[in-house]
Amino acid sequence: MEPEAPRKEYPRFGRDSLDHAHAPYAIVLLLVQLDLGHWASVLLGWLSRYDGVEEYLHVEEDPARCTRDLLMRHVMQRGAPSTTPSPSRKTLRERQLRIVLDLLQLDFLRVKAYWGPVGVKDMVWCPLEQSWMAFLDRVPHHDDSQYDERKGVEVWLGDDADPHYQHLVYELLMGIASEHVRGRDDDDQAQR
Repeated sequence: MEPEAPRKEYPRFGRDSLDHAHAPYAIVLLLVQLDLGHWASVLLGWLSRYDGVEEYLHVEEDPARCTRDLLMRHVMQRGAPSTTPSPSRKTLRERQLRIVLDLLQLDFLRVKAYWGPVGVKDMVWCPLEQSWMAFLDRVPHHDDSQYDERKGVEVWLGDDADPHYQHLVYELLMGIASEHVRGRDDDDQAQR
């Protein structure tokens, strides 16, 4: 069941606190409620690699919404914040681990995409190597000399997430990733 669309007219103009555009703000607030606010830049940095792919997916597969909903469930499971001092580092690390393990089960980690003729993968998207927007920037457009109308962007959900990719995401989100996993878009931008 899809959420009811917000009214397009005044005063909301189509905005809703549960829409895609609001999800990153909700994610930060939920992380703060989980005492994991310090982790927001890492989680949102990884999630930003999927920004825009939601246009090709069903609403229930939207990476930002899925992540927000997962964090909401963790906040509800935790219950009311305690009045005791801040949780220990061990408790926070265990909480972060539970969230990462849950994130690795989300459908959007099975997203596959390529550009080329149907069935021929001229250019494959790998979220740890480039963001969705960087991938689309490499796709020839109508006014480009390399444009070929027989080629297009194909996006689908694979049967399973790639275990190697899941392992690299786990390392990245848990803060144990090697340099080759972090910041590849930065390297791509510097070469342009």
